[in-house]
Amino acid sequence: MTPIVKYGTSTLTHGTLGDTTDFEYNGVHRYIHTVTIDNLEPSTVYYYQVGSGNGMSKKIYQFKSFPKGNNFPLKVCAFGDLGYLNGTSIPYLIQAAQRGDFDMIIHIGDIAYDLHTNNGERGDLYMNELEPLFSLVPYMVIAGNHEDDGKNFSHFQNRFKMPGFDNQFYRCVYLKLMN
Repeated sequence: MTPIVKYGTSTLTHGTLGDTTDFEYNGVHRYIHTVTIDNLEPSTVYYYQVGSGNGMSKKIYQFKSFPKGNNFPLKVCAFGDLGYLNGTSIPYLIQAAQRGDFDMIIHIGDIAYDLHTNNGERGDLYMNELEPLFSLVPYMVIAGNHEDDGKNFSHFQNRFKMPGFDNQFYRCVYLKLMN
């Protein structure tokens, strides 16, 4: 089952293949699909559709790429402790993203309370509920104490792919040389 993302600026003229990982937790299997789209034009709205060898989804999503370079204003929505069962702010976050109130999200731990509950069913429900948000803006996560499932943060490690080599901790090093 090879995942694919079809994308383009007005029509879905491009396609990129990805990888699938079989993630097993307490005998329950989930298939995690990962696709990376490279060489996007800066400050451009892209439309995309996800699928696999079994067909494409009916939904077409959109996002806007970041501006060129690294010197531009960035509106970040940062939050933590967003649970699935009592996530009263979820509709407001989705509406704010749809209005363009922020450019990206940093979720500072305690995702879904808890991703692994009921062998991961709560994590599935959480991700499905927040799909309108996560499909629109970049979503970066940081592990909190509730991501510790007693098995080395396995749901966190397998569900999210962050930049860099260590998926659990994303770090950025900034050096400035002075004369």
